[in-house]
Amino acid sequence: MRPARLLTAQSVSELLTVILLFALVLVITYFTTKWIATSQKAAGTSANIEVLETSRLSASKYFVIVRMGRRFFACAVSKEQVTFLTELAEDELDLKKKNGAPLPFGDFFRIAKEQVKSGNR
Repeated sequence: MRPARLLTAQSVSELLTVILLFALVLVITYFTTKWIATSQKAAGTSANIEVLETSRLSASKYFVIVRMGRRFFACAVSKEQVTFLTELAEDELDLKKKNGAPLPFGDFFRIAKEQVKSGNR
């Protein structure tokens, strides 16, 4: 039988060095990921093109309303293609709920309360 090797100062320093290098790699990876995400997000935004609403038609097909400049378009989107359907007038759209964002809870509660009072549940 071989005798158990005692921890020496050298083996402890090697272990600490490996742990320190691992932590350094994790920190570098974290900040690199954050930087890439920020740069990709900035590159993907545009003041003239905005997806206003998306509705799923099937597993891989969507109906999309897009604003380009001051004009609005309805399109069908699938994996392989984008099909222009029609141009929409601004007065045909309900633009109050921008990007399908949920109503603030106060507004939701007020609307629900009004519906209960009027008997429309």
